[in-house]
Amino acid sequence: MKMSKIRGIIILFIVATIWGFAFVAQSSSVDLIPTFTINFLRSIFAFVALVVFSLIKNKVHKKEEVKCDKKLLLKAGVLSGVFLFIATNIQQFGISFTTAGKAGFITALYIIFVPIIGLFLKKKVGLNIWISVVLAIAGFYFLTIFGSNEVIIGKGELAILICAVFFALQIIVVDKYVKDVDGVKLSIVQFAVMSILSFIPMLFEKASIENIIKAMPSLLYLGVISSGVGYTLQIIGQKDVNPTVASLIMSLEAVFSVVFGAIVLKEALNMSEILGCVLIFSGVVLSQIAFEKNKKVENGKI
Repeated sequence: MKMSKIRGIIILFIVATIWGFAFVAQSSSVDLIPTFTINFLRSIFAFVALVVFSLIKNKVHKKEEVKCDKKLLLKAGVLSGVFLFIATNIQQFGISFTTAGKAGFITALYIIFVPIIGLFLKKKVGLNIWISVVLAIAGFYFLTIFGSNEVIIGKGELAILICAVFFALQIIVVDKYVKDVDGVKLSIVQFAVMSILSFIPMLFEKASIENIIKAMPSLLYLGVISSGVGYTLQIIGQKDVNPTVASLIMSLEAVFSVVFGAIVLKEALNMSEILGCVLIFSGVVLSQIAFEKNKKVENGKI
């Protein structure tokens, strides 16, 4: 295995840990300030942190500016930023009505949505994906519906399910363009787009300065660590790792969300919810395993 791939795997594992704890930060902040305010502030913090990091990096290394296709960078950043804006705001809304652990596992379904969306891009989908879909549906049932008096999916869980689709689209966009543009610059553009899109709806929300100050530790984590560091490491890590493998590693954020939710927020899952988590995670893992023997790995990576 190439050192570059090992490095990419380690980076993506760190990303999963960072994002797992982010569900706790989101749950903590949503009790104090509304959705668009949270995501505007986190994206601004991420943007500023990345710009500062980029300037320091260029000054320290004193490297000549690498020529970059600005139109391609703008296109990639806008597309990624729009999908990230939609995904994070829907996710933040959903977390208001469910637990951090549940949100983490349902969000992980983006791993299955990546190859399914690939169908529309004329990419083949194997038998493992369809089995994964069945497992995911069963897991979603046990995680959200089983044991309730009415067969109703909570609006929190439904919102998280929808956000998973848009996270899948963001991953597909990053994978398409990351080899042709600078990763840090792509991340800067996507957070600039996200902050601009979040600004207008934020004006209609009523967030007190006092609550914003109270939520500042969570907002700084979401902005600087989860958004700035996390998404940039995602872009860097994906450069040397097959997108399906990258998705599988990043899906471990679901496990970390339950662990951190239990430790920090004292959340607990009942037996049917635990079964749902197991089924969803099984589907996520299976979606990354090809049944065909001697199948060539995508893009020549192993």
